[in-house]
Amino acid sequence: MQHSDSVAALPHEGSDALSHSDEGFVETAAHGGIAEMQLAQLAQQTSPNDQVRQFARKMIDDHTPNNQQLVKLAERPRCPTRGKVSEAALG
Repeated sequence: MQHSDSVAALPHEGSDALSHSDEGFVETAAHGGIAEMQLAQLAQQTSPNDQVRQFARKMIDDHTPNNQQLVKLAERPRCPTRGKVSEAALG
């Protein structure tokens, strides 16, 4: 999946600060991840269609690890997105 490839390419803990474009990616991807998780949770809880609920569960399972990586990046001390992304909101 593209998200995991992009997240893996970003600097890891202890490396230099994120570039401006990486900061933008982290914030945009984190907000997109939050929205996807919330919509999948809503679909899983409210859809009468079993296939929709199964797909929503798969989305949650597939996106959670990427979202957790984004939270770690966003909460790094030198990252301007620090405090803007909450792990609780991602899962």
